[in-house]
Amino acid sequence: MVNIGFVRRILNQSQMMLFFITLCVTVVILAHMYLQSHNRPKPLSDTVIFKKTSVLAMEHISSAPERLKDLIAKSAPKKNRSALPLCPEQPSHLVGKMNIKPTVTLEEVTKENNLKNISFGGRYSPQNCNGRERTAIIIPYRDRKEHLEICVRHLHAVLQRQELEYGIYVVEMALPTQFNRGLLANAGVRTVREIYDYTCFIIHDVDMLMTDDRNLYRCGNQPVHFLTLSTKHGNNSISYADYYGAVVGFTSEQYQKCNGFSNLYFGWGGEDDDLGIRVQSAGMKFIRPKKEIGMYVALLHDGDVSNQRNPNRYVLLSQAKSRWMEEGVETVQFQRLALEYRKLYTWILIRVKEESIVRRYQQYLEDMTSRVPTILLSNVLPIEIVVAFSVNLLFTYVMMDIEQLY
Repeated sequence: MVNIGFVRRILNQSQMMLFFITLCVTVVILAHMYLQSHNRPKPLSDTVIFKKTSVLAMEHISSAPERLKDLIAKSAPKKNRSALPLCPEQPSHLVGKMNIKPTVTLEEVTKENNLKNISFGGRYSPQNCNGRERTAIIIPYRDRKEHLEICVRHLHAVLQRQELEYGIYVVEMALPTQFNRGLLANAGVRTVREIYDYTCFIIHDVDMLMTDDRNLYRCGNQPVHFLTLSTKHGNNSISYADYYGAVVGFTSEQYQKCNGFSNLYFGWGGEDDDLGIRVQSAGMKFIRPKKEIGMYVALLHDGDVSNQRNPNRYVLLSQAKSRWMEEGVETVQFQRLALEYRKLYTWILIRVKEESIVRRYQQYLEDMTSRVPTILLSNVLPIEIVVAFSVNLLFTYVMMDIEQLY
């Protein structure tokens, strides 16, 4: 004979289990709907376009680009350096702390720094020894002509005292494309590798000036973040522990290992945080100099209307770990419009198709939202715990039913 009370208890337990499953499914669906409605990038029609001519482009001598190998030959050091000794580990002409203010002018920098022996294209080799590092300074650039002139003069003076063999490269993106610091860095590294066999690549903001020349622009066994303090951030300190902006250095192998910068960050913000995730994901970590040595001054400037905040930076950052191997320096696509050797630096002008790149990260976002249930489970609890919990719950209900039979 059927035990009515036992059947009712089973039904009540089944209803509770069904309610629990329904609740979980509802939460996942609501989270999926939220991500789809809030994490979509701005439409392409909202992209800021600035139809004006670049100052550096106006200075371009000829619209007919020379072959790269001809330009390389022009700037190659002529002196036979094989007989020279290696420069000392600790340079002897360093001055230590320098009195530099955010209001420093081009006239002041020019007067203080009597630059000599700079080769065509902004390259330099120590006169009496071979530098311990062959350093390429890559400056992603837009609309900061005076800052650029101040920065490169300051860099030449400091790097000569550091007895480095170096070259300075300014990489600019043709208008009307929005500024993209990470893509410019990748394009710069790819181009500079063709020019010379550099051992160290330093990505350097145009408005940042070193205040202590003991902060040697050399690479190490880990990527280097040369900045520890800055007037750009409150109380002269970096804004957060995982900040890796302004000035970073990599060997060629390290840059390759983390796949360089992401190419997807148009506008201001996000690419430096993404870089930190890439470095960590590649099994490396940034190192910094001593706090008192890594101080930088940020040159003052008005708000940059041509480099507005990237509205999608947090969405892109949320998927950086799953994307870093798929896009970066190895996948960067650009057209080199000009490569010109100027007195204090080499100017590189590139063109990219912003719309096709934006469409690419729209696809990344769609792929991410389609995987929301898996992402939610894997981010909240390890999958092993979720499975174990589910099995344990089912086992508990079965055992309760068996107990009722006896």
